[in-house]
Amino acid sequence: MDQLRDGYWLESLDLNGDGKPDLIGFGLAMGEINWYENGVEWRRHLVASGIRMPVGLGYGDLSGKGYQDIAVCYELFG
Repeated sequence: MDQLRDGYWLESLDLNGDGKPDLIGFGLAMGEINWYENGVEWRRHLVASGIRMPVGLGYGDLSGKGYQDIAVCYELFG
């Protein structure tokens, strides 16, 4: 994985529906949520930035469209 700069939470799930487990994760300091796509190489995709202290993540088909959606808990007020 390239440029892993901050780490706290890591989940394994098939985010793009190709049958291979991908990774999604974040750290506490940088406020970035990244998806690491499983392929020949692990490609990093920025999902969100500017998230104040993300502390938890869950996933499931929340929208009912057949894809894994992610939900992140974070510090709203500081």
